[in-house]
Amino acid sequence: MRNYVYISAVIMLFNTCCLYAAPVVPAQTTWDSGTAEGWTWDVTEALVQFPLTGGVSGGFLQATDIKGGEMTIYAPAAFLGDYTALNNNAYFSVSLRTLVQGSDKWHSFGILTLSGPGGSYSVDLGNPPEVSGGWIQFTRQLTESKWTKQSGTWAGLLANVTSISLNIEAGSAITETNGVDNFALVGGSLDTPRIVDIRVNHCGRRDFGWYFIGHDGIELVEIFFSHDVTGANTISNFTFSSQPGEPLPPNPTYIGYDATRYCTTLAWGSPILNQSMTITCKSGASRIRALSSSEPLDGEWVMGTPDYPVFPSGDGISGGDAQLTLYHLMGDINRDFAVNLLDVSDLASRWLDAIP
Repeated sequence: MRNYVYISAVIMLFNTCCLYAAPVVPAQTTWDSGTAEGWTWDVTEALVQFPLTGGVSGGFLQATDIKGGEMTIYAPAAFLGDYTALNNNAYFSVSLRTLVQGSDKWHSFGILTLSGPGGSYSVDLGNPPEVSGGWIQFTRQLTESKWTKQSGTWAGLLANVTSISLNIEAGSAITETNGVDNFALVGGSLDTPRIVDIRVNHCGRRDFGWYFIGHDGIELVEIFFSHDVTGANTISNFTFSSQPGEPLPPNPTYIGYDATRYCTTLAWGSPILNQSMTITCKSGASRIRALSSSEPLDGEWVMGTPDYPVFPSGDGISGGDAQLTLYHLMGDINRDFAVNLLDVSDLASRWLDAIP
């Protein structure tokens, strides 16, 4: 990944009565240099390192918990100053990853806070990613309605942002390591929405392009979008199909959308057993689209090797349906889409084994 950093020094101009901040321009930190790139943190709370590989594409910030307090990182001067011109016309984007799981989910993880002489506002990016989930991109628009007020006024805050902090404390126990990459302030309208994660039966674990479900069957699917979308709680914007020769799966008995998490939940009253199910998320001007700009979902998957969808979805162009195939087959131990002697052999080779 190329390292784009657009520098806007915070220049403080004094006259007899006023203090001014320089206008902020778009900025991004990738940590591809293997250095902090101006970011700071409390060294008593976290051991912070900058590996050159393992990020979204290149380097990243890696923080390991070393004390019982909060791990928080602070943005450099390139992100500070007068945000007035960016109001309703910019958004923050950051990719986060859990490398070593803590004992639980900590409530303050993902809190992004802007502060200055005129006020303080924060926004909750969401829950920590699962260890198996890889890098997850989070975005939040620079619009007052999306943020929670701590003090002052929105206009007063934007006139001079002097501090930006991001809490990355994911668990209460001192056992975690988390990654941060591609923190950016992006000017203009929000990107076209994409799918950034999918969880089945509340589980973040994925096995390549097909989601293999345990013995409980397919009961609940959560689809997470990169931005606030509309149309994602309308059943006609989803279709449910199966492989040739299999019965058609039923429509879900519940569909809902959580605007805080940008998440659609599909639930079935009875588990779907011993068959596949392909969920198609429909993109289009009257289908699933960005709430703020009506840009259609960028749904095509970029396929990895072996064939599995790499998050986020999309080919970089607005439009395109997204298809996800779920798979449940009792007894398919080696997950080759068939129950046969190979599964019996796998079972026999592990007979009486136990997890240490």
